[in-house]
Amino acid sequence: MAEETGLAIAAAARFLTKLLDFEPFHQTVNIAIFESVLRKILRSNIPLHPKEWVAACLVKLESKTASNLEIGRRPIDLEVTIYETIPRLVEQIRMSISLESQEAAAIELNEVISRGGAECSKAVAAAGAIFPLVKLIEEGSSSSLEASLSILYNLSMDDENHPAMVAAGSLPVLKRIILSEGPQWTRALRLLRTLPT
Repeated sequence: MAEETGLAIAAAARFLTKLLDFEPFHQTVNIAIFESVLRKILRSNIPLHPKEWVAACLVKLESKTASNLEIGRRPIDLEVTIYETIPRLVEQIRMSISLESQEAAAIELNEVISRGGAECSKAVAAAGAIFPLVKLIEEGSSSSLEASLSILYNLSMDDENHPAMVAAGSLPVLKRIILSEGPQWTRALRLLRTLPT
């Protein structure tokens, strides 16, 4: 049932995106209603695939209207980042069988979290990124190691993430990196200092 709902939502979002290309349509309908409904769908627990279409539709809506400038409303691009981009990247790190795909997702996630601030950091933690990132530190390349350490360091700024980081086995992994004195040992040391030992 959830899959059927997701497929219907994706089809509706694709259709609405196409309709927005027609000037008479977007001038005669109340775009704010569509935006409100799409934002609710984006925040919901539907699968990620339909959220990609909802996100694309929201971006198209934003280009057609200035409603995102309302005071007190989160910009659409931030909502898309929090409810679609971050969960998709975390799922890619967690589920992909390709190490290259996991590494690419970690690097992109690091860029997202670097731009997004506290809200994005909370979304990354809520999406369950800590355990797969610690695993990627053990298995990945130097570029994914750097990205994963940066993400975990950002997450370590919130004390609520410390228990999950310790439970994920980050302490022995970080100590190994420090003792190896490889290129990322100072980054690992900085992260280790933020965690309870």
